[in-house]
Amino acid sequence: MKKIFVFLVAVMILLSSVSLAEDLSSLSDDDLMELYLRVTEEMADRGMTAEETPETSGDTVLYYHPDGGQYYHADQNCLSVHEKYLPLSGKFLYSELENEAYRDLRPCNVCGAPARREDRLLTVNFSDAVDAAALVSVREETDYLAAVMEKDGKYIRVVTLPDDRTRQLYMDLMTADDPGEAYEAYHSYAWSLPVSYVEEITAQPKEQAELDALAGKTVGELEKEGYEIYGSGGGTGLPTTVDLTYGFFDYEFEADASFEEYRDLDDLGSLKLKNGKLSGFSPYASDLDYLADGTYEPEVVPNITAEEAEAADHAPPFEEYTRDAWPLTAEGYSDLLGNMEARYGQVYVVEGVVHQVLSPNPLRVVINTGEDGKSQPVVVRCPEQSGFSWETGSFCRVYADVSSACYILPVLTARYTFTAPDENNNEWGTGE
Repeated sequence: MKKIFVFLVAVMILLSSVSLAEDLSSLSDDDLMELYLRVTEEMADRGMTAEETPETSGDTVLYYHPDGGQYYHADQNCLSVHEKYLPLSGKFLYSELENEAYRDLRPCNVCGAPARREDRLLTVNFSDAVDAAALVSVREETDYLAAVMEKDGKYIRVVTLPDDRTRQLYMDLMTADDPGEAYEAYHSYAWSLPVSYVEEITAQPKEQAELDALAGKTVGELEKEGYEIYGSGGGTGLPTTVDLTYGFFDYEFEADASFEEYRDLDDLGSLKLKNGKLSGFSPYASDLDYLADGTYEPEVVPNITAEEAEAADHAPPFEEYTRDAWPLTAEGYSDLLGNMEARYGQVYVVEGVVHQVLSPNPLRVVINTGEDGKSQPVVVRCPEQSGFSWETGSFCRVYADVSSACYILPVLTARYTFTAPDENNNEWGTGE
Protein backbone atom coordinates (compact mmCIF):
# COMPACT_ATOMS: atom_id res chain seq x y z
CA MET A 1 0.00 0.00 0.00
CA LYS A 2 2.83 2.36 0.84
CA LYS A 3 4.51 1.82 -2.55
CA ILE A 4 1.26 2.49 -4.39
CA PHE A 5 0.76 5.70 -2.42
CA VAL A 6 4.34 6.86 -3.10
CA PHE A 7 3.87 6.06 -6.76
CA LEU A 8 0.65 8.07 -6.98
CA VAL A 9 2.35 11.02 -5.26
CA ALA A 10 5.12 10.79 -7.83
CA VAL A 11 2.55 10.75 -10.64
CA MET A 12 0.86 13.86 -9.25
CA ILE A 13 4.22 15.61 -9.05
CA LEU A 14 5.04 14.88 -12.65
CA LEU A 15 1.67 15.06 -14.43
CA SER A 16 0.68 18.59 -15.34
CA SER A 17 -2.64 17.56 -16.92
CA VAL A 18 -5.48 17.23 -14.41
CA SER A 19 -7.47 15.08 -16.84
CA LEU A 20 -4.72 12.46 -16.88
CA ALA A 21 -4.60 12.33 -13.10
CA GLU A 22 -8.39 12.12 -12.79
CA ASP A 23 -8.58 8.84 -14.72
CA LEU A 24 -5.99 6.90 -12.69
CA SER A 25 -8.68 4.93 -10.88
CA SER A 26 -10.11 3.62 -14.15
CA LEU A 27 -6.82 2.29 -15.54
CA SER A 28 -6.23 -1.45 -15.86
CA ASP A 29 -3.25 -3.14 -14.20
CA ASP A 30 -1.40 -3.19 -17.54
CA ASP A 31 -2.10 0.50 -18.05
CA LEU A 32 -0.90 1.32 -14.53
CA MET A 33 2.29 -0.64 -15.10
CA GLU A 34 2.92 1.20 -18.35
CA LEU A 35 2.32 4.52 -16.61
CA TYR A 36 4.57 3.47 -13.73
CA LEU A 37 7.43 2.71 -16.14
CA ARG A 38 6.93 6.06 -17.88
CA VAL A 39 6.94 7.93 -14.57
CA THR A 40 9.97 6.17 -13.09
CA GLU A 41 11.90 6.74 -16.34
CA GLU A 42 10.98 10.43 -16.24
CA MET A 43 11.93 10.66 -12.56
CA ALA A 44 15.27 9.00 -13.24
CA ASP A 45 15.95 11.63 -15.91
CA ARG A 46 15.27 14.29 -13.26
CA GLY A 47 17.55 12.63 -10.70
CA MET A 48 14.63 11.50 -8.53
CA THR A 49 13.42 8.17 -7.17
CA ALA A 50 9.88 7.08 -6.37
CA GLU A 51 10.47 7.83 -2.69
CA GLU A 52 11.90 11.32 -2.83
CA THR A 53 10.97 14.78 -4.03
CA PRO A 54 13.28 17.16 -5.88
CA GLU A 55 15.87 18.97 -3.77
CA THR A 56 15.16 22.70 -3.55
CA SER A 57 17.97 24.83 -4.92
CA GLY A 58 19.40 27.46 -2.62
CA ASP A 59 18.81 30.18 -5.22
CA THR A 60 15.07 29.45 -5.45
CA VAL A 61 13.16 32.74 -4.97
CA LEU A 62 10.46 32.79 -2.28
CA TYR A 63 7.88 35.53 -1.64
CA TYR A 64 6.19 37.01 1.43
CA HIS A 65 4.19 40.00 2.64
CA PRO A 66 6.71 42.17 4.55
CA ASP A 67 4.03 43.91 6.65
CA GLY A 68 2.75 41.15 8.88
CA GLY A 69 2.81 38.06 6.65
CA GLN A 70 3.17 34.72 8.48
CA TYR A 71 3.96 32.53 5.47
CA TYR A 72 6.44 32.36 2.64
CA HIS A 73 5.23 31.43 -0.85
CA ALA A 74 6.49 29.85 -4.05
CA ASP A 75 4.02 31.92 -6.10
CA GLN A 76 4.23 35.72 -6.04
CA ASN A 77 0.46 35.78 -6.74
CA CYS A 78 -0.56 32.98 -4.38
CA LEU A 79 -4.34 32.46 -4.16
CA SER A 80 -4.17 32.25 -0.37
CA VAL A 81 -3.13 35.92 -0.11
CA HIS A 82 -5.69 38.75 -0.30
CA GLU A 83 -5.54 40.37 -3.72
CA LYS A 84 -4.76 43.82 -2.29
CA TYR A 85 -1.32 42.47 -1.22
CA LEU A 86 -0.57 40.92 -4.63
CA PRO A 87 1.87 40.63 -6.15
CA LEU A 88 3.86 39.95 -2.96
CA SER A 89 6.57 42.59 -2.64
CA GLY A 90 8.89 40.79 -0.25
CA LYS A 91 11.26 38.16 -1.59
CA PHE A 92 14.36 36.24 -0.55
CA LEU A 93 16.28 33.09 -1.48
CA TYR A 94 15.65 29.62 -0.11
CA SER A 95 19.24 29.62 1.18
CA GLU A 96 18.30 32.63 3.38
CA LEU A 97 15.40 30.91 5.18
CA GLU A 98 17.28 30.73 8.47
CA ASN A 99 18.18 34.43 8.46
CA GLU A 100 16.61 36.25 11.39
CA ALA A 101 14.15 38.14 9.17
CA TYR A 102 12.59 34.95 7.78
CA ARG A 103 13.16 32.18 10.33
CA ASP A 104 9.64 32.50 11.83
CA LEU A 105 7.84 32.29 8.48
CA ARG A 106 6.01 29.05 7.65
CA PRO A 107 5.71 27.42 4.22
CA CYS A 108 2.42 27.97 2.36
CA ASN A 109 0.77 24.69 1.42
CA VAL A 110 -1.57 26.31 -1.12
CA CYS A 111 1.17 27.25 -3.58
CA GLY A 112 3.50 24.42 -2.50
CA ALA A 113 6.29 26.44 -0.91
CA PRO A 114 9.23 24.12 -0.09
CA ALA A 115 9.74 23.09 3.53
CA ARG A 116 12.91 23.87 5.40
CA ARG A 117 15.57 21.20 4.96
CA GLU A 118 15.53 20.42 8.69
CA ASP A 119 11.75 20.00 8.60
CA ARG A 120 12.07 17.57 5.71
CA LEU A 121 14.15 15.29 7.90
CA LEU A 122 11.23 14.99 10.32
CA THR A 123 9.20 13.25 7.62
CA VAL A 124 11.72 10.42 7.14
CA ASN A 125 12.75 7.56 9.35
CA PHE A 126 16.10 7.40 11.11
CA SER A 127 17.57 4.88 8.67
CA ASP A 128 16.77 7.02 5.61
CA ALA A 129 18.17 10.13 7.30
CA VAL A 130 21.47 8.32 7.93
CA ASP A 131 21.61 6.86 4.42
CA ALA A 132 21.09 10.30 2.86
CA ALA A 133 24.16 11.82 4.56
CA ALA A 134 27.59 11.85 2.98
CA LEU A 135 29.43 12.33 6.29
CA VAL A 136 27.76 10.88 9.35
CA SER A 137 28.42 9.60 12.87
CA VAL A 138 25.78 7.42 14.51
CA ARG A 139 25.13 6.66 18.16
CA GLU A 140 22.74 3.92 19.28
CA GLU A 141 21.92 4.27 22.97
CA THR A 142 19.37 2.46 25.10
CA ASP A 143 17.12 5.52 25.08
CA TYR A 144 17.74 7.25 21.75
CA LEU A 145 19.27 7.06 18.30
CA ALA A 146 21.36 10.02 17.20
CA ALA A 147 23.24 10.84 14.04
CA VAL A 148 25.39 13.85 13.27
CA MET A 149 25.86 14.81 9.65
CA GLU A 150 27.05 17.57 7.39
CA LYS A 151 24.23 18.91 5.22
CA ASP A 152 24.32 21.98 3.00
CA GLY A 153 27.35 23.37 4.81
CA LYS A 154 25.78 22.92 8.25
CA TYR A 155 26.32 20.32 10.96
CA ILE A 156 23.01 18.71 11.87
CA ARG A 157 22.09 16.36 14.73
CA VAL A 158 19.15 14.06 14.03
CA VAL A 159 17.49 12.31 16.98
CA THR A 160 14.94 9.50 17.13
CA LEU A 161 13.29 8.62 20.44
CA PRO A 162 11.96 5.11 21.15
CA ASP A 163 8.33 4.14 21.65
CA ASP A 164 6.75 1.39 23.77
CA ARG A 165 7.35 -1.21 21.07
CA THR A 166 11.06 -0.38 21.09
CA ARG A 167 11.20 -0.95 24.82
CA GLN A 168 9.45 -4.31 24.50
CA LEU A 169 11.84 -5.45 21.76
CA TYR A 170 14.81 -4.36 23.88
CA MET A 171 13.46 -6.28 26.87
CA ASP A 172 12.98 -9.33 24.63
CA LEU A 173 16.60 -8.95 23.52
CA MET A 174 17.78 -9.19 27.11
CA THR A 175 16.19 -12.64 27.55
CA ALA A 176 16.45 -14.05 24.02
CA ASP A 177 17.91 -17.49 23.33
CA ASP A 178 19.21 -16.09 20.04
CA PRO A 179 20.51 -12.57 20.82
CA GLY A 180 21.58 -12.01 17.22
CA GLU A 181 18.09 -12.51 15.82
CA ALA A 182 16.50 -10.52 18.68
CA TYR A 183 18.94 -7.66 18.17
CA GLU A 184 18.15 -7.56 14.47
CA ALA A 185 14.43 -7.26 15.26
CA TYR A 186 15.09 -4.48 17.78
CA HIS A 187 17.57 -2.68 15.51
CA SER A 188 15.36 -2.86 12.40
CA TYR A 189 12.33 -1.53 14.22
CA ALA A 190 14.17 1.25 16.08
CA TRP A 191 15.81 2.49 12.88
CA SER A 192 12.43 2.50 11.10
CA LEU A 193 10.98 5.04 13.56
CA PRO A 194 10.54 8.61 12.33
CA VAL A 195 13.01 11.33 13.25
CA SER A 196 11.79 13.00 16.47
CA TYR A 197 13.69 16.28 16.21
CA VAL A 198 16.58 17.95 14.42
CA GLU A 199 18.98 20.56 15.70
CA GLU A 200 21.87 22.46 14.19
CA ILE A 201 25.25 21.89 15.79
CA THR A 202 26.69 25.32 16.52
CA ALA A 203 30.07 24.05 17.74
CA GLN A 204 32.55 24.49 14.89
CA PRO A 205 35.68 22.55 13.91
CA LYS A 206 39.15 24.02 14.00
CA GLU A 207 40.02 26.24 11.08
CA GLN A 208 42.73 24.84 8.82
CA ALA A 209 44.97 27.76 9.81
CA GLU A 210 44.68 26.69 13.45
CA LEU A 211 45.66 23.12 12.56
CA ASP A 212 48.60 24.33 10.47
CA ALA A 213 49.84 26.36 13.45
CA LEU A 214 50.20 23.13 15.47
CA ALA A 215 53.00 21.83 13.24
CA GLY A 216 56.07 21.02 15.29
CA LYS A 217 54.17 20.26 18.48
CA THR A 218 54.14 16.81 20.01
CA VAL A 219 51.11 14.63 20.66
CA GLY A 220 51.74 15.08 24.38
CA GLU A 221 51.62 18.86 24.06
CA LEU A 222 48.30 18.69 22.22
CA GLU A 223 46.89 16.38 24.89
CA LYS A 224 47.68 19.08 27.44
CA GLU A 225 45.68 21.51 25.27
CA GLY A 226 42.61 19.30 25.44
CA TYR A 227 43.06 16.96 22.47
CA GLU A 228 42.41 13.25 23.03
CA ILE A 229 44.21 10.50 21.14
CA TYR A 230 42.01 7.71 19.82
CA GLY A 231 44.11 6.02 17.16
CA SER A 232 47.24 5.89 15.08
CA GLY A 233 48.42 4.15 11.95
CA GLY A 234 50.65 4.04 8.96
CA GLY A 235 52.65 1.39 7.19
CA THR A 236 55.86 0.73 5.34
CA GLY A 237 56.23 3.46 2.77
CA LEU A 238 53.16 5.28 4.11
CA PRO A 239 52.92 8.38 6.33
CA THR A 240 52.61 7.76 10.05
CA THR A 241 49.33 9.25 11.29
CA VAL A 242 47.82 10.05 14.67
CA ASP A 243 44.08 10.55 15.15
CA LEU A 244 43.04 13.11 17.75
CA THR A 245 39.66 14.32 19.01
CA TYR A 246 38.85 17.84 20.10
CA GLY A 247 35.25 18.51 21.11
CA PHE A 248 32.78 17.37 18.45
CA PHE A 249 35.38 16.75 15.75
CA ASP A 250 38.16 14.32 14.86
CA TYR A 251 41.42 15.31 13.20
CA GLU A 252 44.09 13.28 11.45
CA PHE A 253 47.66 14.47 11.90
CA GLU A 254 50.70 13.30 10.00
CA ALA A 255 53.60 12.56 12.35
CA ASP A 256 57.20 13.53 11.71
CA ALA A 257 58.44 9.95 12.04
CA SER A 258 58.85 6.92 9.82
CA PHE A 259 56.64 3.91 10.37
CA GLU A 260 59.61 2.00 11.76
CA GLU A 261 60.38 4.78 14.28
CA TYR A 262 56.71 4.97 15.30
CA ARG A 263 56.53 1.20 15.78
CA ASP A 264 59.38 1.26 18.26
CA LEU A 265 57.79 3.96 20.42
CA ASP A 266 56.37 3.02 23.82
CA ASP A 267 54.64 6.39 24.20
CA LEU A 268 53.00 8.29 21.32
CA GLY A 269 53.23 11.49 23.34
CA SER A 270 56.73 12.19 22.04
CA LEU A 271 55.70 12.07 18.36
CA LYS A 272 56.07 15.40 16.57
CA LEU A 273 53.29 16.41 14.23
CA LYS A 274 53.65 18.00 10.80
CA ASN A 275 50.13 18.81 9.65
CA GLY A 276 46.53 18.04 10.43
CA LYS A 277 43.12 17.97 8.78
CA LEU A 278 39.49 17.53 9.78
CA SER A 279 38.56 13.84 9.46
CA GLY A 280 35.05 13.47 10.92
CA PHE A 281 32.84 13.69 13.98
CA SER A 282 33.86 12.52 17.43
CA PRO A 283 31.57 10.36 19.60
CA TYR A 284 30.74 13.46 21.66
CA ALA A 285 28.85 15.03 18.74
CA SER A 286 26.13 12.36 18.84
CA ASP A 287 26.02 12.18 22.65
CA LEU A 288 22.93 14.03 23.89
CA ASP A 289 24.68 14.82 27.17
CA TYR A 290 26.42 17.48 25.07
CA LEU A 291 24.43 20.49 23.91
CA ALA A 292 24.62 21.72 20.33
CA ASP A 293 27.28 24.27 21.29
CA GLY A 294 29.51 21.58 22.79
CA THR A 295 28.64 22.29 26.43
CA TYR A 296 28.51 19.19 28.62
CA GLU A 297 25.19 19.07 30.42
CA PRO A 298 24.04 15.58 31.46
CA GLU A 299 20.31 15.09 31.18
CA VAL A 300 18.48 15.82 34.41
CA VAL A 301 15.30 13.97 35.29
CA PRO A 302 12.16 16.09 34.74
CA ASN A 303 11.13 18.09 37.83
CA ILE A 304 14.55 17.54 39.44
CA THR A 305 16.77 20.60 39.62
CA ALA A 306 20.43 20.53 38.59
CA GLU A 307 21.36 21.31 42.21
CA GLU A 308 19.42 18.29 43.47
CA ALA A 309 21.06 16.09 40.84
CA GLU A 310 24.51 17.33 41.84
CA ALA A 311 23.79 16.74 45.51
CA ALA A 312 22.77 13.17 44.70
CA ASP A 313 26.30 12.48 43.43
CA HIS A 314 27.57 12.57 47.01
CA ALA A 315 26.55 9.33 48.66
CA PRO A 316 26.16 9.26 52.47
CA PRO A 317 27.92 6.66 54.64
CA PHE A 318 27.09 3.01 53.93
CA GLU A 319 24.85 2.43 56.96
CA GLU A 320 22.83 5.55 56.30
CA TYR A 321 22.66 5.02 52.53
CA THR A 322 21.48 1.40 52.68
CA ARG A 323 19.07 1.73 55.63
CA ASP A 324 15.96 2.21 53.47
CA ALA A 325 17.11 0.28 50.37
CA TRP A 326 14.32 -1.54 48.53
CA PRO A 327 14.82 -5.06 47.18
CA LEU A 328 14.39 -5.29 43.42
CA THR A 329 11.77 -8.04 43.42
CA ALA A 330 9.53 -8.79 40.41
CA GLU A 331 6.89 -6.51 41.92
CA GLY A 332 9.45 -3.84 42.70
CA TYR A 333 10.86 -4.02 39.17
CA SER A 334 7.42 -3.63 37.62
CA ASP A 335 6.75 -0.65 39.87
CA LEU A 336 10.09 0.91 38.91
CA LEU A 337 9.40 0.57 35.18
CA GLY A 338 6.07 2.33 35.56
CA ASN A 339 7.21 5.08 37.94
CA MET A 340 10.82 5.91 37.12
CA GLU A 341 10.42 9.65 37.62
CA ALA A 342 8.69 9.15 40.97
CA ARG A 343 11.43 6.73 42.05
CA TYR A 344 14.27 9.15 41.30
CA GLY A 345 16.79 8.93 44.17
CA GLN A 346 15.30 5.75 45.67
CA VAL A 347 17.98 3.28 46.77
CA TYR A 348 17.68 -0.34 45.63
CA VAL A 349 19.58 -3.53 46.36
CA VAL A 350 20.49 -4.71 42.86
CA GLU A 351 21.67 -8.31 42.76
CA GLY A 352 22.42 -10.21 39.58
CA VAL A 353 24.77 -10.97 36.70
CA VAL A 354 26.40 -8.47 34.37
CA HIS A 355 24.78 -9.13 31.00
CA GLN A 356 26.62 -6.51 28.93
CA VAL A 357 29.21 -3.77 29.34
CA LEU A 358 27.78 -0.73 27.52
CA SER A 359 30.83 1.48 27.98
CA PRO A 360 34.07 1.12 29.96
CA ASN A 361 34.60 4.80 30.80
CA PRO A 362 32.41 5.87 32.38
CA LEU A 363 31.54 2.31 33.31
CA ARG A 364 27.94 1.42 32.38
CA VAL A 365 26.64 -2.14 32.43
CA VAL A 366 23.36 -3.98 32.02
CA ILE A 367 22.65 -6.25 35.00
CA ASN A 368 19.95 -8.92 34.85
CA THR A 369 18.35 -8.82 38.30
CA GLY A 370 15.73 -11.58 37.86
CA GLU A 371 16.09 -14.84 39.77
CA ASP A 372 16.52 -16.67 36.46
CA GLY A 373 19.61 -14.56 35.68
CA LYS A 374 18.08 -13.51 32.35
CA SER A 375 15.32 -11.03 33.15
CA GLN A 376 14.63 -7.70 34.88
CA PRO A 377 17.50 -5.82 33.22
CA VAL A 378 18.68 -2.48 34.60
CA VAL A 379 21.47 -0.16 33.55
CA VAL A 380 23.96 0.52 36.33
CA ARG A 381 26.49 3.26 35.88
CA CYS A 382 29.40 4.03 38.13
CA PRO A 383 30.90 7.37 39.10
CA GLU A 384 34.24 7.81 37.36
CA GLN A 385 36.08 8.02 40.67
CA SER A 386 34.58 4.78 42.03
CA GLY A 387 37.17 2.36 40.67
CA PHE A 388 34.55 -0.36 40.07
CA SER A 389 35.56 -2.84 37.35
CA TRP A 390 32.89 -5.29 36.25
CA GLU A 391 33.02 -7.71 33.35
CA THR A 392 30.36 -9.64 31.49
CA GLY A 393 29.33 -12.62 33.62
CA SER A 394 30.31 -10.99 36.94
CA PHE A 395 27.91 -11.52 39.86
CA CYS A 396 27.29 -8.40 41.87
CA ARG A 397 25.30 -7.06 44.77
CA VAL A 398 24.99 -3.33 44.27
CA TYR A 399 23.47 -0.58 46.37
CA ALA A 400 22.40 2.01 43.84
CA ASP A 401 19.90 4.83 43.46
CA VAL A 402 17.69 5.69 40.49
CA SER A 403 19.46 8.44 38.59
CA SER A 404 17.51 8.78 35.35
CA ALA A 405 13.93 8.48 34.16
CA CYS A 406 14.79 9.07 30.53
CA TYR A 407 15.96 5.63 29.38
CA ILE A 408 14.29 2.51 27.99
CA LEU A 409 15.65 0.63 30.99
CA PRO A 410 15.86 1.91 34.56
CA VAL A 411 19.23 3.59 35.18
CA LEU A 412 20.78 3.48 38.64
CA THR A 413 24.06 4.88 39.91
CA ALA A 414 26.12 2.46 41.99
CA ARG A 415 27.47 3.75 45.30
CA TYR A 416 28.50 0.53 47.05
CA THR A 417 29.15 -2.82 45.38
CA PHE A 418 30.04 -6.37 46.44
CA THR A 419 31.08 -9.25 44.20
CA ALA A 420 30.89 -13.05 44.35
CA PRO A 421 32.76 -15.64 42.28
CA ASP A 422 29.52 -17.08 40.89
CA GLU A 423 25.76 -17.02 41.34
CA ASN A 424 25.79 -19.94 43.78
CA ASN A 425 28.33 -18.38 46.10
CA ASN A 426 26.73 -16.36 48.88
CA GLU A 427 30.04 -15.23 50.36
CA TRP A 428 30.08 -11.71 48.98
CA GLY A 429 33.37 -9.85 48.95
CA THR A 430 33.64 -6.27 50.06
CA GLY A 431 33.06 -3.43 47.64
CA GLU A 432 35.88 -1.68 45.92
